[in-house]
Amino acid sequence: RKDEQSLLWIREKFIYSSLTPEKRVFFGHTPTMTIHGTVDENDKYNNFDIHISEDNMKVGIDGGVSLGGQLNCLKVNEKGEILEKLIFKNWCKNTAYMLNLPPSCVTINLTNKSNAIC
Repeated sequence: RKDEQSLLWIREKFIYSSLTPEKRVFFGHTPTMTIHGTVDENDKYNNFDIHISEDNMKVGIDGGVSLGGQLNCLKVNEKGEILEKLIFKNWCKNTAYMLNLPPSCVTINLTNKSNAIC
């Protein structure tokens, strides 16, 4: 069993590791703009898109909505296959609060045996 601190702070080792997980892993709490590392002419991060690793097994969905980015959601089936990407560029963290939803890591059950992960 891994200790709690290792699990909390493993993000860089996990994201940038060349090892392929056995199952697809969807993760948040690491804004994708920091993974993509792209900046504009004012040295501001400008790529809030969903991060999918080269092996397609690690998927980062945190679009940095609370940092002025976007809300990223994925519609996935039971096997974890991505059916649709949903991007909300003008989402506001206050909207999530007003709807009594956390601003990230929301899973919405849909009727056709798929889920939206935000």
